[in-house]
Amino acid sequence: MKGSSRVGELALLLFLCLCVGLGEGARLTENDLLRVYHPSGYLSFVFDQGNMSLAETDFVLSYGHPIRSVNITSSVYAMGSVRAHTEDSVLISAQDSSFDNVQVYEASPESSSLLTPLVSFDLMRTMLQVCQNVSRSSGLLPCENLSTFFPYRGATGAAAFAFRGWDELGVAVGSQSIVVESADTKSVRILGYNGTFDAACEIEDHCPRFVPGSNDRLLVFVRGYPVSDIMYAADLTTGEEWMLKDSEGRPLPNVTTISGCPQFVDEPTSTSTSSSFIYVGDTGTEDDPVSGLVQVNLQLSDVAADVASADVATLGVEVSYRINWPIPRVDVPNWADVLKWSMCEPLHVQGGVDMSEDNDKAASWQMTCRSADDKVGLLDGVSGHVVKNFTVPHTFNWCITDDCYHARIIRGGNNEQRLQADDDGPLEGERGPQHLMLEVEGEGAREVKRVVS
Repeated sequence: MKGSSRVGELALLLFLCLCVGLGEGARLTENDLLRVYHPSGYLSFVFDQGNMSLAETDFVLSYGHPIRSVNITSSVYAMGSVRAHTEDSVLISAQDSSFDNVQVYEASPESSSLLTPLVSFDLMRTMLQVCQNVSRSSGLLPCENLSTFFPYRGATGAAAFAFRGWDELGVAVGSQSIVVESADTKSVRILGYNGTFDAACEIEDHCPRFVPGSNDRLLVFVRGYPVSDIMYAADLTTGEEWMLKDSEGRPLPNVTTISGCPQFVDEPTSTSTSSSFIYVGDTGTEDDPVSGLVQVNLQLSDVAADVASADVATLGVEVSYRINWPIPRVDVPNWADVLKWSMCEPLHVQGGVDMSEDNDKAASWQMTCRSADDKVGLLDGVSGHVVKNFTVPHTFNWCITDDCYHARIIRGGNNEQRLQADDDGPLEGERGPQHLMLEVEGEGAREVKRVVS
């Protein structure tokens, strides 16, 4: 059985002969599922209580409520930064208790519900030594322990994440920086670590992303300053870091605070030297502060794809960007002046084929975003048109990081769910049957009996 516990199963699976308008190139049908990996449970900082697991929730594309939701890991105090690289490799950040440091883990839901530390003892010792050397030379209290955040894996299996050092009083030692560990030799590169006490403590590098087609040589990430978050890039062979600017020397729009990480339209395993990523950026002015979905296009030089010469040549990157659509701020219950959409990411289908494969990059492609009222929305990436909103089940305060969920398309998944239900029969939960209203745009509402455990 997959996972440690069942959050809920659909007793009566639906066969909805409705097609969602997702563009001809994507050719999605009612037999495809939207699978969302997300924290499930609750977290209360006020009462210092938390019990969260990683959940895998499936939605039929034409239905806004889940047809299946299963906890696939053991529980912890808090959880976030979810990245599903395969069905049996999901990277997360988690905190065992309120007294423990946040660390990065790998979940393998196909084989175990246990979380495996992503950072080895030797790598943790290397990072701690760097932090301790700096704290001694700067006259600070010794660096005693570390936190790790924002895990990500590249095409070669290389791992990248952010880390922060702390002294015995819980005060930050130096900047929050990016660490990259190669998959084969386990060589380590620490980017931009600054151990001075003053301004460095306010610098937070986060959201590392390997650039598809660079053979995990090129990394983009967000460098957070007290007044702005800026898009940066790093050449992992030379160690060079630079602020991303377009061909005319204009910096990319600043990253809107607490809006999500940059996400590539292409899968990490793509071999194309042309790739695109999106993020929510500050696209207005001081007099008219607004945000928008920024699409950045990267063109790597030929040498970037040449593995044999990549270790000696300078990597060439041509950058351009466009603002696809504005993202307004809205008021919702319990919150005021929040982004209508954040945490946006392009959709990919199971098996590593990206959703734009049948389309030109400038044509229609699909994405998901977190809404201001804590739903996961399916949107057109170019126009911002909202196709459907999906309600994430059984959660309270579930999104506490910049990277709190990951969604993928599972081709034919609804057929598999239906066949499994026919074999297993209905599953009744402890609370007994409940009635939910299935709302279908343009067709009114139908009453559907389903069981929620």
